[in-house]
Amino acid sequence: MSDNRETQLQTLQERFERILQTLEMMEPEKVDLQDIDRLISMLDELDERWQQMKEGI
Repeated sequence: MSDNRETQLQTLQERFERILQTLEMMEPEKVDLQDIDRLISMLDELDERWQQMKEGI
């Protein structure tokens, strides 16, 4: 795998970790629609980047 691909994969892994950390920190009783929208946005962005990376393989 090229250095660029490895860097892209590392970046995706770091973003995924941030999403997981965000989920773990959330208190279910205090989650509001804005929090859910933010998580969906983060997941959409991660998916978009993953699809772009896959197309380049």
